[in-house]
Amino acid sequence: MKKTCKSEGYKKKVALLKAMAHPVRLAILEKLYGRAMTACEIAGLFESDRTTVSKHLALLKSTGIIGCRKEGRHIYYFLNVPCVLDILPCIERVLTERGGQGLEAGNCCRPDKTNSMECVEKPQNKNQGGISS
Repeated sequence: MKKTCKSEGYKKKVALLKAMAHPVRLAILEKLYGRAMTACEIAGLFESDRTTVSKHLALLKSTGIIGCRKEGRHIYYFLNVPCVLDILPCIERVLTERGGQGLEAGNCCRPDKTNSMECVEKPQNKNQGGISS
């Protein structure tokens, strides 16, 4: 069976990436790395009002990227899937490589033996697929 861009697997991946693709939500994910925070603590980090931050938290929670637990009167949010942030060093590299013009052929990030992402450079051939520089 051929996969299409409309398959469920792609739709779920796109939903997760869309959830991350907002400056406030991405910042929330980075702030939650390694520690749980209440909605009030998170809202205090941004100029947005608490209602807006709560909507961002609800969207992230709906994807499963973050989770929450109740302790007394407080609800603590935590990063449920910290590995989603592993893509950020690769994105930063793409943005800085060659003045933001993208990576040269063969430079990429690949999982190492521990399944964490590590940016590596592939040795350059003088002639890659008939294309010379």
